[in-house]
Amino acid sequence: MADATRDEVRSDTRADGDLRPCERLARAFPSYHAGYCEKYPEKMQALFKKQSPGAMMLSCCDSRTDPALLFSCHPGDLFVHRAIAALVPPLDSPAGACIRAATCYAVESLGVRDLIVLGHTACGGISALVKGVADTPLEDWIRVAEPVLARAKSLHPEACAQELGQVCERLAPVYSLKNLETYPWVARGLKEGRLTIHAWLYSLREGELFEYDTRSETYRPIP
Repeated sequence: MADATRDEVRSDTRADGDLRPCERLARAFPSYHAGYCEKYPEKMQALFKKQSPGAMMLSCCDSRTDPALLFSCHPGDLFVHRAIAALVPPLDSPAGACIRAATCYAVESLGVRDLIVLGHTACGGISALVKGVADTPLEDWIRVAEPVLARAKSLHPEACAQELGQVCERLAPVYSLKNLETYPWVARGLKEGRLTIHAWLYSLREGELFEYDTRSETYRPIP
């Protein structure tokens, strides 16, 4: 009987592997519907009327760093904005319109209590920053982080491209954090004590999470 079950699992795996990604996603939706919509109808109805997430996370588009999965979130827990390399542009940057709108809505309308920038290691966006991506749409966005690369080069003038990338991965969330502080709605929230902001770094290889300590200017592990 156990062998038959294993054969069924292998068969299901092969069948699933033959599906287009969009078909696999569509087949997975009933599981979500059963697990939330049918199991917790009152909660889902309340969420239909109003969302009240406690935190907003600004994270990378990387498929390996989905905030809802990393932090075991349920519907309504987390307001998320994803952008390549989790970059937050300066307040006056033409590239930052969407992030300005999202953070303003989160802070002023939703009343989130925490804004978290989540960077990560092995980031393709940061690699593009270091290696260069001329004449591609990515260049328009990644140019936002040129001050990060300049800072990394000033700190480590002899570093190779790989080493510069690792430095930039650590500097980028802090750069985004400092840009967030200049957004008027964020500054108001900080001044009034109703908001805190954080820079986190997720290490893909080790599966560890770190937070930037602004006082010591270093990253410390988050238990």
